[in-house]
Amino acid sequence: MTIDFTQTYWLLAWADAHDVTSAADAKRLLRERRATETLRQFASEAEHVQQVPPKGRRSILAGRGLDLSTYLSCPVLECRKRQVDDLLSRVWFYFDSVVVDDRAIHDVSHHWQEEWRHELLAETLELSLYLRSLGAEHLVRHRWRPLLSQESWRAKSGALGVERAPTVIGKHVASVVGDAKYEERVTDDLVECVFLPEDRSRALTARFHKRELEGLGESERRARAATWVIDYHSMHLVADLSASRQLKTPLASTDWLHQEALLDTAVRPEQVLFRLQLPTLDGLDVRRLLELREAEAESFDRFRFALHAASQELADKHPSEEPAKLAQQLREERIEPELENIRSKLRVAEKSLGKKTAVNVTLGA
Repeated sequence: MTIDFTQTYWLLAWADAHDVTSAADAKRLLRERRATETLRQFASEAEHVQQVPPKGRRSILAGRGLDLSTYLSCPVLECRKRQVDDLLSRVWFYFDSVVVDDRAIHDVSHHWQEEWRHELLAETLELSLYLRSLGAEHLVRHRWRPLLSQESWRAKSGALGVERAPTVIGKHVASVVGDAKYEERVTDDLVECVFLPEDRSRALTARFHKRELEGLGESERRARAATWVIDYHSMHLVADLSASRQLKTPLASTDWLHQEALLDTAVRPEQVLFRLQLPTLDGLDVRRLLELREAEAESFDRFRFALHAASQELADKHPSEEPAKLAQQLREERIEPELENIRSKLRVAEKSLGKKTAVNVTLGA
């Protein structure tokens, strides 16, 4: 059987080959030699084709915090499912594909003996099955994004034009840690050092092995945690930018420290559209939205063309503005008239899908 891993996610292909429908099924099969041999074979084959740039005119690379990797985000499965919902709400109405990280392929290909990764793999499979259940499997493309050593990311930052990023990130970290509540959470051999400012969306976390903090007073532990946060966020920013360049795909960052560090870079229209919070169709889930997009492809193509033209105009006029602010301006000044062109067809499509309640197309909050 030949599988096109540029179109089919290797982990879902493995699940289909072994009738896996849940994380529990995956955990059971991961104890069986034949099933794991197939898994590693699929991972190896897919690894060779993942560096091909995504097809489609409208692609975006999801940055850390929204790339489904668990880096810079909550690692709990339910949190990751909410991350999927957030991601799809940003891409369904414009993008042909969104590129997310594929940590699993690296774990299977290079760290298979570390059994703690098997649990993460099973949860990643369940997340992929959740994507499939929403009808969004074809929208998401997986590419492994390697972590970088400190020497490597510092060298790459200059080539990518963000050599000042650690300084900018450091300034904003300092503004948080000075007045933030400080907590340490201990689990087994690990210590999480957490800075909790009044604005919880800007909370920062550093992670250490216990031995790394032995003999240090609180002020020294806080200082070391702050340095860790600066280096860790800087490294992931450089990894994101490196992947963006390699895949020839614009980067959409949602991590607030990354956004601050990128303010000096010229904004691209795709980044504006990724921050656009619309449209909201009351009462419709993502699967129904994607069905409507396919059914009314001509209307949506016109709508997407208008979106890109308007965002390009704003990006050209305000190249140094934050994408979120340009998205707000685009929404307020240009979107509502274009939405009128698809409202009537959406209502007709909804009737054909058998939904009794009326479709209400509004601007997202």
